[in-house]
Amino acid sequence: MTTKLWQWLAWKLPRQLVYFAAIRLIAHATTDPYSYTIVPELTAMEALARWYPKMNKEQEP
Repeated sequence: MTTKLWQWLAWKLPRQLVYFAAIRLIAHATTDPYSYTIVPELTAMEALARWYPKMNKEQEP
């Protein structure tokens, strides 16, 4: 039930807000301890794991 709620909410968000959030996520995933990252090789799941490491079982450097 909660997944459907979050999906519904995500689809209702303004497109510019979602775009900004995606840019912010990618910027975070490619700075400081991750500055070695080649951006085209960064996967969405890797970026999300770097943004919120508590959800990731393996901790990044």
